[in-house]
Amino acid sequence: MAIKTVSKIDKAAMVTYIRCGMFFINPLISTIIYAAVTLGLFVMVLIGDIAEKSFSDTAVYSAMIALITALLLYMYFVLPKARWKRIAQTPKGETHMTFLEKSVHFVTFIGGEKRREGTAAYTDFVRFKESKRYFFIYVQRNQALIVRKDKLSGGTPDDLRAILKSFKSVKYSYIAL
Repeated sequence: MAIKTVSKIDKAAMVTYIRCGMFFINPLISTIIYAAVTLGLFVMVLIGDIAEKSFSDTAVYSAMIALITALLLYMYFVLPKARWKRIAQTPKGETHMTFLEKSVHFVTFIGGEKRREGTAAYTDFVRFKESKRYFFIYVQRNQALIVRKDKLSGGTPDDLRAILKSFKSVKYSYIAL
């Protein structure tokens, strides 16, 4: 069975890709860890205020919480859009991919001109990530093929997921974005 798709870079795909790459672990777990750290700092502020009646430590802890929050908001909302603006200025291309049983064949066109063609075994990839609308097939640690689930022909997202999960040597994860 051959599953085919054409991948074009669009803003939604790129923002999801950047957000997906920001998390070393599932975003839900990252949020829980952040909430626990913030709560811990908040409790330290309350205990310090009650025990010592000192407000100097309160300012330091509050500034730490505000800094961490600002950094996370910047990374999640501003950074992906800024990267998209830079990427949007590059020549537009599209990649035609055919997913076979043990490999993927791809042909890249930029400006209608064929630029690159190749075949890669699934075991050559670094990892596979899946979100609600996309599959990200990482060629390198920070470079991925982006596959829209609604653009697949000759198969369903479940078929492609089964192919990707069958290669146990490559890490597969679902990112809830």
